[in-house]
Amino acid sequence: MKQTKPAEVAVDSLRLGGLSREHAEVLAQREIEPILVHRDTLRVVDGMHRLQASRLRGEKVIPVRYLDGPVSEVFIHSVAANVSHGLPLTLKDRKAAAERILASHPDLSDRAIARITGLSPKSVGTVRRASTEEVPHSEVRVGADGRSRPLDAVRRREAARAFLAEHPDATLSEVATSPGCRSGMAAVRQHPGGPGHRRHTVEQQSAQGSGHSEQWWGRVLGDGKDPP
Repeated sequence: MKQTKPAEVAVDSLRLGGLSREHAEVLAQREIEPILVHRDTLRVVDGMHRLQASRLRGEKVIPVRYLDGPVSEVFIHSVAANVSHGLPLTLKDRKAAAERILASHPDLSDRAIARITGLSPKSVGTVRRASTEEVPHSEVRVGADGRSRPLDAVRRREAARAFLAEHPDATLSEVATSPGCRSGMAAVRQHPGGPGHRRHTVEQQSAQGSGHSEQWWGRVLGDGKDPP
């Protein structure tokens, strides 16, 4: 653990309403835990209220832990850290964070961004659609497993799942030829489960390399896997 002067670190608050002085005053009465700072930019990744508490106490130094990594991913780390503990981000804060992540990482899937921001995938999808004109277009989606998949294949998989939800007894050929699923890129595998209990899963047969490693997703999301 190292220490740095509070005035030397940069701030970029996730909170639209600013910091809570009341919360900072409560923290100032306790032992202040280390804040997380991006080493290259000295930007606070996690611990804005702890930094404010240190300033209220008039302390000249504050304990820090350093994060190494590209600047483009610092905000994502910051959101993930603040969603998991500390003073909760408001719904508006999390939606604003999702919009910002979409602008900088349009290739991330709705589920991946939902995992980071604490929103539901449906809410992230709504933010994406509302921000279409501002969000750069991407032909791929990177899931929470760190893998990149062609966008059209992702849409076909979602269409197949929707069709199966409405037609649980559909045959493989019916699923393959249903609207939005006609392509050799996606396949549906049927699992025997006894009469009346057929289960289907849609497999993506074509995947590309990802610009985000699974190790990176492990650091941000904890286990690097899609939520159930």
